[in-house]
Amino acid sequence: ASFADLAMIVLIFFVLVSANSDEKGLEMRLLEKGIWCPFNDYEEKNIFRVTINSENRIMTDSEVIEIAKLKNLAKKFIINKRQDSLSSDSPEKAIISLQISRGTNYETYIKVLNRGKCKFVC
Repeated sequence: ASFADLAMIVLIFFVLVSANSDEKGLEMRLLEKGIWCPFNDYEEKNIFRVTINSENRIMTDSEVIEIAKLKNLAKKFIINKRQDSLSSDSPEKAIISLQISRGTNYETYIKVLNRGKCKFVC
């Protein structure tokens, strides 16, 4: 086999392997540069706010929670089915907002981000 054939086989292998990354979980959107608060067009009750302070404490509605409780709280908020007037109207309208402090540990940030993206199966 010629060098060109081998190069083509390697190229095809990498294209196939990299194209099949089926990421499961919630859709995630980053803010556009210069936008501070993109939630002006959404009802406040459809936004589940999670904050991590510089001491790596995770908070929802100013209440400190353990990371293990985050999944259940988010699930209850998103799959509300209009039972609780303080939670989202429907899963399609629900938004999870994650705000971190500059002093937040990167490891804590990634753990919370992964917990929020797991879409109730983690």
